[in-house]
Amino acid sequence: MCELPGTGGPFRVMATLALLLGGKVAARAQEVPLEPPGAAAPAPTATPLAPPASEAPAPAVQEARSDAAQLDLGSMLGQDIRGGDVGSFGLRLAEYGVTVELHGYLTVELEGTWPTPEQVYKSQQGSVAWSERHKQLPVALGFDLQHTTAVIRSNIHDRVYPEFALEMEHAGAEIYVPWAFLDLRVTDWFVLRAGYVPVAIGAFNEYLYPDFLRKTAASPLMHRDLIPSIWSEVGVQARGKFDLGGQRNVNYAVYVVNGLEQADRDPHDGVVPEGGAIRGMRRNFRDLSHPDKAVGGRLGVGLARGVDVGASAYTGAYTVDGRRRLTLLDTDLTVAVDEVTFRWEAAVGHQELGGTPELGLLPRARLHAGTYALGAYRVLKTMEPYCQLDVLTTVDSTSVVTDQQLRDAASGTRGRFLVGAAFYPLRREVPSVIIKTEGGVQVDGRGALDISSTVQLAAGF
Repeated sequence: MCELPGTGGPFRVMATLALLLGGKVAARAQEVPLEPPGAAAPAPTATPLAPPASEAPAPAVQEARSDAAQLDLGSMLGQDIRGGDVGSFGLRLAEYGVTVELHGYLTVELEGTWPTPEQVYKSQQGSVAWSERHKQLPVALGFDLQHTTAVIRSNIHDRVYPEFALEMEHAGAEIYVPWAFLDLRVTDWFVLRAGYVPVAIGAFNEYLYPDFLRKTAASPLMHRDLIPSIWSEVGVQARGKFDLGGQRNVNYAVYVVNGLEQADRDPHDGVVPEGGAIRGMRRNFRDLSHPDKAVGGRLGVGLARGVDVGASAYTGAYTVDGRRRLTLLDTDLTVAVDEVTFRWEAAVGHQELGGTPELGLLPRARLHAGTYALGAYRVLKTMEPYCQLDVLTTVDSTSVVTDQQLRDAASGTRGRFLVGAAFYPLRREVPSVIIKTEGGVQVDGRGALDISSTVQLAAGF
């Protein structure tokens, strides 16, 4: 290598070239012998142009790098056209560092309904052949893929939490979206939720709906016809939790949503339907009939570890003309301490009806009431027997109740008793796998019995 006069040797020549290149080759100013593959690289030597590797960049350099990264990110997200590139707009999210989680649950059941003793007795009368009598008995036994649900969610910098689910019932015979919302967490005590949100009324609809979380195979009667689960609405919700210490807290959820609406199958007949089943009023995705919106909320208190109480309310117009309202009130209690679980919930509903009562001045309405109580005890680490009592009733009210109305009220009352056991075969490795064996007896106000049995395998993943 040639040496320029007065430069002080080859080292000064290379340092001068490094300065001309903006410092990019300063680290190469001092020659380092090449190491064979796999050998540990020697630590860089400190020079006036290259500080030691252990020294952090100056704050000004860090700030410049951060600004440059933000500019690069902004340019990346703002680039609307990527002709000839692979992928779609989802690729931008991946480049931004957004990760997605895929969860779900699956439920397989063996269901059976059995004839009552009265039905068996009647089938044994007369001279009909046994094969023919057997065909008249309401016996059914079959397998069912009850639920196949995929849950997709993400956590974006602990501030934004998108989540939605796709659910298939009975091996795809019914496919729908049970919920789809976006959570914006400002603080622990204020979270803004928007989208297709589960209605916060009671503890079951919002938290205990999935089969792998609840104890029983069958959902409570009141959560089929009074507060139907799963019940989601399009709207906005504010929710949060205040930590009081000692495993005590106060939590809340308030919402404004489209609300339940009874469908008008023939909007040109001049008749506004009313008094329909509450369960059939769900999935009012676009509220185009009237501007009235439903409001409600739930206030919960964690009294101690595993002890929670809550009170909920909902009210909104349910007819397409907005003239009839539906109001629901609910209270719930959960005690889950050590091996003991006790859960109780009760709800009432007031469904306005039109017309003038035959006698009296009180407006007509359909009244609903329901409750259930569940008790379970973990006798073994892998086995938990349980029992549950359900009652549900519906009656039309006027100022004077006739004998016929009393008979109709009795026929509108149903009671059910469930008994069974939950098994956790992989409680350590996969605690979300549960097997339930359950039997139930249901009776209505006229004395008709319904006997059923279920073996259910549910898994959350």
